[in-house]
Amino acid sequence: MKKYKWFSAIIIFLFLLQIFNSTAFANSSWFWISETRPYDVLPCVAIGTIIVETISLITFAKIKRSFEVFATVTIANAISFAAPYLYELLIHYSEKMPYEMYLENWPSYTVGILFCITTVLIELPIVYFSLREKAISRKKIIVTIIITNIVTTILVAIIERIFCVGTW
Repeated sequence: MKKYKWFSAIIIFLFLLQIFNSTAFANSSWFWISETRPYDVLPCVAIGTIIVETISLITFAKIKRSFEVFATVTIANAISFAAPYLYELLIHYSEKMPYEMYLENWPSYTVGILFCITTVLIELPIVYFSLREKAISRKKIIVTIIITNIVTTILVAIIERIFCVGTW
């Protein structure tokens, strides 16, 4: 460590600079630069997510009933995509702040780490308990659900940040 003391100090400084840099925007207002908002891209990414998850369950968990997989994944995704919006609606309804105002004036990206965890917690039991008897292995269906949800969540987050641009 002594040999690389200055290099380590510079790396730590650059890392801390990024963290403290974001606090400089504390009293600024958020505004969207792009015309597109996260709720605008939601239908397209939801359809893509449903297709990817259905194909991966049919392919990797070897579930033969395509329509049943599609229906189950669609229901699970509808609930998991609605959950963050319902949560935010309940919070902001209680604060007497109009929900539309919140969506337009806050950095309300739908997808993030918490969304990924929520998605897995919502979709895993729904899809698993609905399709576990039809899969070749219960372990394969669990692993497929978790990995596919993580991958699709990352892709949706990237798409959201590409098309929905905002700043403080």
